[in-house]
Amino acid sequence: MASHRFQYGLVLFFTGLFYIFFRGYLSHYVFWLAVSLPLFSLLCSLPAMVGTKVELSFSAPKAEKRQPLTLCIEVKTPFFLPGGRVRLFLLAQNTLTGEKKQEVLFLTACPGGQAVEHSLVSQQCGQLLCRLEEVRVYDYLGLFSFRKRQKNKSMVQAFCFPKSVPLSLSFLSSPPPLDSLEERYSPVKSGNDPSEVFGLREYRQGDRLSRIHWKLSEKEEKLLVKEMSLPLSSRFLFLLDLSGSGTQTDCLLEAFASLANFLTAQEISFWVWYQGTGSPDLREITESGLLSRLWQDILSAGPRPSRQALLSCQTLLPTGISHAILLCPTFRPEDLAQLSALLPDVLLTLLIPKPQKDLESALQHSVQGEILPLLPEALRGSLEKLIL
Repeated sequence: MASHRFQYGLVLFFTGLFYIFFRGYLSHYVFWLAVSLPLFSLLCSLPAMVGTKVELSFSAPKAEKRQPLTLCIEVKTPFFLPGGRVRLFLLAQNTLTGEKKQEVLFLTACPGGQAVEHSLVSQQCGQLLCRLEEVRVYDYLGLFSFRKRQKNKSMVQAFCFPKSVPLSLSFLSSPPPLDSLEERYSPVKSGNDPSEVFGLREYRQGDRLSRIHWKLSEKEEKLLVKEMSLPLSSRFLFLLDLSGSGTQTDCLLEAFASLANFLTAQEISFWVWYQGTGSPDLREITESGLLSRLWQDILSAGPRPSRQALLSCQTLLPTGISHAILLCPTFRPEDLAQLSALLPDVLLTLLIPKPQKDLESALQHSVQGEILPLLPEALRGSLEKLIL
């Protein structure tokens, strides 16, 4: 706009000189034509400027991260003449990671509408919100402009899903099928189900007297305690702590997507705890349709929870869990201890997006569970060290 005004100023300057030094009707005509031209341009283009509308839409509102999303931008006017230039200030924001990108586009408002396709790429997974921060319309000469308010369809959303790597994992024991009505128990880990005895061990201080096997204790001449069994139904629990940076969150969600797709393909159910919209949420995933809906809720949940909110969710946790997997951005020594208190007799694993060398000291001081570092550039190799 400034360049157009500068160019018009030059035209006005030279036509003024022509009017001063050339005495005749032609110089008079040219000068007043140059003076009145901006007003004439504004009057002709004003109906198209006032009626200009911009609409946004995604041709396919779902894609994997780093894959292009096609944003359709349509500019139209009800006036029979086309309008001048339309400048769009487009903001694309990833609500999960905070990634932002602003672009400026120039289009023309046409009576039938002008539609263009604009490619957007998000480097990280999340919900991508695209909105028009400002729409500015110009007259034909580009000398006048005003800001146009957009009431409808000025914001659209799309989802960038994390990439899933194929996995081949082993299990501590064979999990039960989803349609099995028979309760199964782990042969390698004890639990808290009193309906089945896992094994016997010597008495420790703090054990309940009701669990002492008195007959065998008398026979062996030492106190023996009955260990309860651990049910295997819906035995996996994922706890998602997405309170880290965008890069950490992206790595954790890619790891969770890989594990969730592996379990779903094996027809194994699992539980997921995450921070929903306004409150924590717990979901049981039994098939791929539920997993797809879960992804949209996770990516659009908005503000991420604090670690304390995640670790104080004991009232929401399901029963019958044998393996809890915490995906968190950083390690704190109290995390495993607090999770052990919330989930007694449960195998704990922490997945953390850090190099192995940064976790050596943490591994030395941790006896409550396993810590598995995630390397984003070698995620498959990192996850295949996990035994479910």
